[in-house]
Amino acid sequence: MDDVIIIGGSFAGLAAALQLGRARRKVTVLDTG
Repeated sequence: MDDVIIIGGSFAGLAAALQLGRARRKVTVLDTG
């Protein structure tokens, strides 16, 4: 189970995912296309 789901793979979404990953959180990024 994921700790965080980020909707949108823009620069801000990926930066947030990177920071959360470094904090040992399970992250899923959802993006279209």
